[in-house]
Amino acid sequence: MPGILFICNLLLSLCLLLAGTGKSVSLYAVCAFSAMFFGAMANGCISGLWMKNIPISPQGRIFAFTNLISTLTVPLVVVLGGWLADKVFEPAINNGGVFADTISPFILVSHGQGMAVVFFLCGLLGVVISLFGLLQTHLTRLEKFVPDGR
Repeated sequence: MPGILFICNLLLSLCLLLAGTGKSVSLYAVCAFSAMFFGAMANGCISGLWMKNIPISPQGRIFAFTNLISTLTVPLVVVLGGWLADKVFEPAINNGGVFADTISPFILVSHGQGMAVVFFLCGLLGVVISLFGLLQTHLTRLEKFVPDGR
């Protein structure tokens, strides 16, 4: 199951990467749908791993805590992502900015494309992390090394 988790995260990251380079609403919609699909699959895999490897008695507290952390990160990501898009990446790709020459072959350089850079860079980072995880055999075979929690 961990191998499937890394594959789902890789596909989700590729969707983000492609959404950042997209120049049409239909491509963005397909990428958003696919990213949500692969994200749900990855979430199911990680939940299965948690359920299998954590003893039954503390599972409620642990799942409540992990849900709390993931819910609390949403406003932080929205604020930080918007700020990065508007104040950092938008100026960096326009008017001869730092990224204007390096990222312009991948992303349409125009006004309002800061969020595309955020999608592109997050997707690229996710691809790198997922490939690293897939290459680590002790992570892809985690179920064999970690005893059941029951």
